[in-house]
Amino acid sequence: MLTGRPPFIGDNVQDVLTQQISKPPPRLRQFVPTVPAHVDEAVDMALVKDPQHRVQTADELAILLQFAGRSGRVRSARPPVPEAPAQPQPETTLAPRSPHRWLRPDMARKLLVASVGLAVLAALTVGIRSLPPQQAPTGTPQRIAGDDGVEMLFVAGGALRLGGPDGVVVHVDPFYMDREEISNELYDKFCEQTRRPQRARFPDCTDLDRPDHPVVGVSWQDARDYCLWVGKQLPKESEWEAAARGTENRLYPWGEWRGTCSPVNKAGVVSPAECGRASERSMAALGLEYDRFPETAPVKSFLGGKSPCSIVNLAGNVEEWCADPHYDDYRTSGRAWDSSEAPASSPRVVRGGSWQTAEPGHLSTMHRRAKPVDTRDRSTGFRGVRPLR
Repeated sequence: MLTGRPPFIGDNVQDVLTQQISKPPPRLRQFVPTVPAHVDEAVDMALVKDPQHRVQTADELAILLQFAGRSGRVRSARPPVPEAPAQPQPETTLAPRSPHRWLRPDMARKLLVASVGLAVLAALTVGIRSLPPQQAPTGTPQRIAGDDGVEMLFVAGGALRLGGPDGVVVHVDPFYMDREEISNELYDKFCEQTRRPQRARFPDCTDLDRPDHPVVGVSWQDARDYCLWVGKQLPKESEWEAAARGTENRLYPWGEWRGTCSPVNKAGVVSPAECGRASERSMAALGLEYDRFPETAPVKSFLGGKSPCSIVNLAGNVEEWCADPHYDDYRTSGRAWDSSEAPASSPRVVRGGSWQTAEPGHLSTMHRRAKPVDTRDRSTGFRGVRPLR
């Protein structure tokens, strides 16, 4: 489809049908390398064999197309008329010069309409599904459990250009990172067992205190001490960036900005009407999500916004403390890698934006800012990392 050829070609009908049943459709870029990656991803998701993971009805497709059109993602490209797979006819062989002679005219018309619909959907949507997580080397677990019970996922690291195309290239050693932010429940347990002063509270923001929401009201020292207590450490800024961007250098952990219904907890709330009233299953298939949380959201929410390493909420929900002092020339010098010379009172880096962030650029994987180490506000939390051993 969309390539001027059918997805499967064989010597006879039985051969083609066998391939259709036993093999996934080939990727679009296998035949048209110039097709944008997000279009390739969209087509691949639209053709997936499992009906639970694709749009199933014309009404649902119409809703999704309506939403995409309203959100300004309509592209002017007119796709070529695709040749679609067809149902077999009694003939047992195909004419040598036309691999489509076994298509009935009525079936061809129906498949052509369906193919064009899928092509439009592919052109309108961005980043339909996340790529598989980075794979750990043989013998290295893909995931481990931290001493606090939080699942930690493998991050490959490698060469990283800090902050984007103008940054200095540094090497990041592989490591594990908490899949989700540390919750109030876990931090309160830490305070209880170590007889440490409790976190700061905000009575005017009741959602901030829910057990499964990310902890806020903790200073950089509080976050560091929790990590040490469970055998972890705060991530270096370069580690945080490697986990959020991956080897694809994503601008946002999930890929590209998707407007109001991007899968991130940001300032304000989003109603279903703003997202075309698509079902939650359809939203998830598009990598979208209703931000229905006026304050923080549960740490296991916004799964559609996961990074290439399958780590969630690296954008939005709460800003996250990093181990490094803040240097203005971080991107061009990599000075954050040598933090031993910085005074303990130096402002530290926070990353990712929060539920109070309205500007999309401040939710990107490249945005950074500094906060005093004793800050205990309602928008800053943390997660831990652990080196490979």
